[in-house]
Amino acid sequence: MCPMAFNTWLAVAKWLEVTVVFPNSITSHYLYWTNLGIYEKHSQLLRVVWVSVIWSLWLHRNVIIFQQGTIDAKEVLDNIKLRSWKWINCSIPVCSFSYSTWYNNPTLYFL
Repeated sequence: MCPMAFNTWLAVAKWLEVTVVFPNSITSHYLYWTNLGIYEKHSQLLRVVWVSVIWSLWLHRNVIIFQQGTIDAKEVLDNIKLRSWKWINCSIPVCSFSYSTWYNNPTLYFL
């Protein structure tokens, strides 16, 4: 895993207040993240966050490669928070919450 991806996963874990491990395969990594939740709702939220991290890293990588962008960890984390919030609000009917609360304290939704 590249340093940017590693640090992004650490930042996401800190944001969600979870302990993180880095399994050897992408499948194991996905299973680890999506099984952090105790309840199905938690697992649904974590699946969306996981996909948001992967997608945000991929898009940022493309900007760096094809548009001569620079590494910006804060921008990537902000995009992860925004994407995951949008996707959760669109795909999980029982979840409807403010972006500012999700951005600053997502753990409220894991209660």
